[in-house]
Amino acid sequence: MCTFLTWSMSEVSVVSLDFAGTIAPKDFIDYFWLTLIPKFYSLKYGVGIEEAYRYVISEYESVSTDDVNWYLPNYWLERFGLIEYRDVMLSMLNDYVTVYSEVPTVLTKLRENGIEIVIVSNTAIEFIDVFFNKYGELRKFFSKVYSCVSHFGIPRKSKEFYLRVIEDLGVKPSNVVHVGDDVVYDFEVPRSLGIKAYLLDRSGKRKSPLTISSLTELLDLVLKK
Repeated sequence: MCTFLTWSMSEVSVVSLDFAGTIAPKDFIDYFWLTLIPKFYSLKYGVGIEEAYRYVISEYESVSTDDVNWYLPNYWLERFGLIEYRDVMLSMLNDYVTVYSEVPTVLTKLRENGIEIVIVSNTAIEFIDVFFNKYGELRKFFSKVYSCVSHFGIPRKSKEFYLRVIEDLGVKPSNVVHVGDDVVYDFEVPRSLGIKAYLLDRSGKRKSPLTISSLTELLDLVLKK
């Protein structure tokens, strides 16, 4: 169980959650990039699926992950000449979208206790929208959704991104608890700004006072002020 260390939770008014790997597994996003795009490329251009896969992967690798376009579905669909299939492809993700089992209960209890909840992610907004198309009942729990790549044109959850989120929310960094599964962009970066960040490690392998293995543990941290 995590301890509060020197943090005061009495001033927390906002819980910020990463999306992929925190609220929902990443499987459906990987399915889009690694299965659907090669499949549709193969069908449109009449090449074998293995050849299409190799070509698509080589194109991904040709663009730096420091380039925001690397994260954007529309950029790649345009590049591969597949933009006309966009809506069909996104709709095909529905069967692969799931939510971590504890999420609905955690969201409910946070809101019942007056905590504002936001999504702060580098997942493209198209994928977050696909999630809410399936789990529409969860949308009401989130006051705002921030995608650094879709809304701010920033490739990663940088200091600049967090500062813009904080400014938009009209709160201080110390008013925010952030949880996500990336040690740099969900933990080290927000902590450097004074945000109360916790690293989510669902495998339970990482042992640290500031690491949790389930969002259920977040309730113990935030609500027992």
